[in-house]
Amino acid sequence: MMKQKSFTLIELLVVIVIIGILAGVIMISTSSSIDKANTAKSKVFSESIKNELILNLVSVWNFDDSANPYKDSWGTNDCSLVVPIGVNAPELKTSNCVSGNCLYFFNNVSTNEPGSYLNCGSLVAATDVWTQELWIKSSENGRMPLTLGKASVYGSSGIAWSGNTWYPKLGNIYDDKWHHLVFTFSSDNLINGNNVFAFVDGKLVAQGNKGWSAVSSPLLIGKGYGWGGNDYPYKEHVDEIKIFNSHLSQAQIKQNYIAGLESLLSKGTISSSEFKENIAKMSSNR
Repeated sequence: MMKQKSFTLIELLVVIVIIGILAGVIMISTSSSIDKANTAKSKVFSESIKNELILNLVSVWNFDDSANPYKDSWGTNDCSLVVPIGVNAPELKTSNCVSGNCLYFFNNVSTNEPGSYLNCGSLVAATDVWTQELWIKSSENGRMPLTLGKASVYGSSGIAWSGNTWYPKLGNIYDDKWHHLVFTFSSDNLINGNNVFAFVDGKLVAQGNKGWSAVSSPLLIGKGYGWGGNDYPYKEHVDEIKIFNSHLSQAQIKQNYIAGLESLLSKGTISSSEFKENIAKMSSNR
């Protein structure tokens, strides 16, 4: 009678190890393929946004060119750096930004002392239809990160216009997290009787009807309009500033916000759970 040969314990362990290695290789390969596919989808989605808005895009400051970080990467409004005596110049950050590089201001916002800022000159033409879009990250009430003509992004208060002030409450945008701000205005494109709209993180937070005139120069980054001789300097991060000569729709604004979130997610600046949480907040009704 023939004895049935069986595997030894060592042989079984070797087989188990080989199976484990093969499974790990397959999982890594699959995960890598999924990541590449998601990255490709993000690029296609981002390109579709660019193509949709390309005719209305006037200027972009993304600070990605290390040799010339203050240049207008889309138009002709390159910025010049203004640094008062005793004030530190802004620092070009290469990590934890929305896309590529970003700019960090060291200005003192607890007083109205002069701060460093960028003077980007006059836009090509004044327009009665415009949109300001930017990302900010700050733990301080950063006053005014952007001024277009006499319209200034006025910290958590909203947007201010000389002679016709409007302060829609934007909520807590100074929590040391990236926030997407959009202010869009049209003198003749009324929606439910309103012509100016404020969005935070892809969500409409305020709207109104304001008789503002055409936007004119100058465009300043890191400094406010200067009511009463005060500079209202900005502190900490700013990135992906865009100016459009168009009244953007809420769908377009949400697309831009999602594209920014995907960029933060792909670089590990935010986690998958934070990404989902932000999407959920954008979609929910207040």
